[in-house]
Amino acid sequence: MKHSTLLACTLLALPAVSQERAQVGSKLPDIAFPEFLNGDGRQKLSQFFGQPVVIIRWGKNSGPCIAGSVPSAIKRDHELKPRGLVTILVEVQGADAITLEALLWKKFPTNDCASCVNVPLPIPESSELPHGCVIGVDGTLLWAGNPIKEAKKIDTLVEAELIKVRKGWGENAEAKRVRSTLYDKGYLADAHTMTTAMQDGPEKTAVQAEVDARYKSAKAAIVTLKDLGRYVAARERARQLAKNLGRRYDWLAEVARLDTLETPEAKAELALDEKLEEILRLLRDKKGEKAMKALQDLPKDGANLKVHARATRLLTALQMKLED
Repeated sequence: MKHSTLLACTLLALPAVSQERAQVGSKLPDIAFPEFLNGDGRQKLSQFFGQPVVIIRWGKNSGPCIAGSVPSAIKRDHELKPRGLVTILVEVQGADAITLEALLWKKFPTNDCASCVNVPLPIPESSELPHGCVIGVDGTLLWAGNPIKEAKKIDTLVEAELIKVRKGWGENAEAKRVRSTLYDKGYLADAHTMTTAMQDGPEKTAVQAEVDARYKSAKAAIVTLKDLGRYVAARERARQLAKNLGRRYDWLAEVARLDTLETPEAKAELALDEKLEEILRLLRDKKGEKAMKALQDLPKDGANLKVHARATRLLTALQMKLED
């Protein structure tokens, strides 16, 4: 699992869950997810606006989930993530933080989907597992149902949305170009310049809000990654964001501050996280014994570091015996 981090034993502070459930064809209300394994720092559903999202509700005790829906979701994610797909796996049969990490490493070591414990989703209810949904680039619920029975429908819907990511969408050609630049190419500064040149109206207002939201989300994700002890991922995201800002010097100055490691503690966090990333690569290569030894051999000083807590929890997860 790329950039793995353990779900904290407590969830992020979640807002009161609305009883409102979106129906197919309507916009989804925003929700906050618990901390993700394999996340990129985005924790709210609204932060994925502009990309298609597939969410799979699955259970650790469900044969169809373990043998079917989860492997299928991981395969699709591997193939389509480079084009913009976001896949979220939500375990709903009571796994705690450490159990979830142990389960994913031992059963699905190639998993790169954002994964979390249960969170109420504002989609049509179902007692069936697996259960999931497809959310369009504009936040519309496109489908909800059984992902095994309707795998082809998911693939068709996702492909159509990925075309929108590449070509853009909207009421006019200008809006489409802005969205293609923003969501496909990731060029925030260019999208901002193109938006400024648009004729005033609802579409200009909409894309202006999207450019601003995308930039704020990217900055917030970097801060979140650091808070989670994911310093290597935070540095990578900060540098990628800087590349995408072009000549927006005011934004570049803000992002440069996010990439700076000024304190001895921050430098120690990064150094330890680089070692942990090497261990995670061993796990992905199915070299579990070597990874365990490397975890046990990590420096014991700096036990107050966030990365140290991640490493300790990972070791606990790998040592856990799971029920068959």
